[in-house]
Order: sequence, then structure tokens, then C-alpha cells
Amino acid sequence: MTASFVSRVGNGLFNTAAILYFTLVVHLPATQVGAGLTIAGLSGLAAGIPAGNLADHYGPRAIWLMTLALQAATMAAFVFIDSWLAFTLVATLDRLAATASGAAGGALMARVGGERPAAFRARLRTFVNLGVVVGTLGAAFAIQINTRPAYTGLILANAASFACTGLIVFLGVPNYRPLPRPKEHRQWSVLADRPYVSFVALYSAGLGAAGPPVAAWAERTRPGTPATEASAQHRQGESPLLEADC
Repeated sequence: MTASFVSRVGNGLFNTAAILYFTLVVHLPATQVGAGLTIAGLSGLAAGIPAGNLADHYGPRAIWLMTLALQAATMAAFVFIDSWLAFTLVATLDRLAATASGAAGGALMARVGGERPAAFRARLRTFVNLGVVVGTLGAAFAIQINTRPAYTGLILANAASFACTGLIVFLGVPNYRPLPRPKEHRQWSVLADRPYVSFVALYSAGLGAAGPPVAAWAERTRPGTPATEASAQHRQGESPLLEADC
């Protein structure tokens, strides 16, 4: 639970301010941010089944540790991007690592939950939600400062959260042996469940679809833009339209 809490604190830090970083600091247009996140989200679907198979073969703890290390590396790489191509490449690698991490981590949580996995996951969800809230509150301070170092600090803090999560898992979670695969198990059988695959695809694409509206809002509300200047004049009792007519 501690590992999941730390990881979600990092997610809360990054997810809250990521769009602002990409648009206001890296200066990527909102449409490019949305397109890159959509490509990354859809590409990330390819990692789930292979990661689950690897977790079944080598054990979920080992695979989860590997994916956490990859997430730390890809997250830190965001501070070096300076183009849409670099952004899309890093975001895609990040989503592949995140999807693989979810598959391996979920398998490990099922083992840790023991005989009452539903009760364990209910408690885990409480800690996860609390971690996101704490991270979101932390991100608010960086957004208020609104400087490149502040946003960079959020990204590096999220990268550090993955490293800390891996350390906690390495030191505190048993290395469960792989379970034997059931005889009736068929590889890639999940792809036969078309409603499930459709839902996952739409959900992954939706991660990027939310980007352009948020980015457009951030650009409109950034100090110094025509929209915010007009709003400030209106609050002070001045009308730029009336002045233009005079």
C-alpha cells in the first residue's frame, strides 16, 4: 500500500500540471499535445498482454520493478523534450511502461491480497486516491509559481516517486514464485473480448482527447494574452471595444 501511495502522489503531481508544462513551457500547440497523447495512449495498449505473460513466467515482482525503473527514466526524459516528435516518442515510451507496470503490479497485488483480494483492493484504492489528492495539492503550488523550474521540479518529483516505489517494493514485498499456467489458458485470448478491447481503446484515446481543451484554457488564461488583458480592463471598468469606437 505504501508503494502505491508514493506512486500516486507522483502521478498527482505530474498529471495536474503536465498539459501546462507542454504548452506554456515547451510551447507545443494544444492540437499537437492532444495528438501526441492520443498516439501514446493507443500505443500503450500493446504492452499490457506481453507484460502479463512475462509476470506469469518470471514473477510479477521482478517485472514490476523493471517497469518502475522504465517509468522513472521516461518521466525524467520529459524535461529534455523540445519538439513534438521528441514529446510523442517519450510519451509513447512512458505509456508503454505505465501499461506494463499496471499489468505486472496488478498481478502482484493479487498475490499480496491473499484470500481476501476484494477487501485488500478496497483498502488499496483508499490509499491510491489519497495519494492523488496529496500530489494534486502539491502541484497547485508549482502552478501558482508558474515557472519552468517549478514545472520541471514536478516532473522530476514524479520520476523520483517511481524510483522510491521500486525501492519499497524491492525491500518490503516478497518475491512470489510464478504460478503455473492453467491448461485451458490461451495466449492473447483477451483480444477475443471485443467489448472490453473497445472500451480500453476508447479510454486510452480519451487520455489524449482531454489535452487540447485544457491546453486551450491554459493559453487563454495565461497573463499577458489578449483575453486576460481584456478581462482585467473589464473588471476595472474599462471597455476596449468602447475605446476602439471613440
